[in-house]
Amino acid sequence: MIKVVYFQRKQRSLGNFSVEIYFEQVRKYLPDGIDPILVVMPYVSNGLFKRLANAIYCAFKQGDVNHITGDIHYVATFLKKSKTILTILDCGTIQDARGIKKAILKKFWFDIPISRSKIVTGISQATKDDIIKITGCKPEKIKVIYFLGNTKFKKQEKIFNKEKPTILQIGTAPNKNIPMLIRAIEGINCNLIIVGKINEDIRQLLIEKKIENTVYDYRLTDEEIEQLYGDSDIVSFVSTNYAAR
Repeated sequence: MIKVVYFQRKQRSLGNFSVEIYFEQVRKYLPDGIDPILVVMPYVSNGLFKRLANAIYCAFKQGDVNHITGDIHYVATFLKKSKTILTILDCGTIQDARGIKKAILKKFWFDIPISRSKIVTGISQATKDDIIKITGCKPEKIKVIYFLGNTKFKKQEKIFNKEKPTILQIGTAPNKNIPMLIRAIEGINCNLIIVGKINEDIRQLLIEKKIENTVYDYRLTDEEIEQLYGDSDIVSFVSTNYAAR
């Protein structure tokens, strides 16, 4: 039995769902002979000491294969290179950074983790191209593996509600751009459904802009998410291209 350890970030207070849901699906389709083990970080990825603690924690949780599933690239530092796979979702953070912040991100989110990984995977050719441009990594080390769809979700027929459309927003992390979405739909007769925890600033903005809303601030089942997609008229995707660090 091959022990494959999936290293996953600890959710922030506003919630992270997309990567977690995706790799949960991946683990369901692994062939016989593979024992998938999920290791969630003890600390949210903030500050030097918490990130160092996460990296050390991972060093004691290694398996036959170590797969870093995104957003915590730095934990590769103390893992065995010959057994480590690093998935990079995008390079938006470093592309938008400047000065010393950019240098730190390049060193600890890209240069060191890539050098400490046997294989790097990107979710698109564009991501692969960005990694090569930023780090000079050899193209043959990077494999493009596209996200798979959740087979539980099926196309549903629905008549668009012109009078009062329902807008669905999945996720509330800072890069999901919720304040901008709220300002964009101000004055429109609609119902905004938000899946994820919202902070007081967003709550007050919803009140200020008089946006009718429903907030699901807890983990929903796949069936509940599927129903929300089916009932909505519009799915909002106004994310910025990076997650706040």
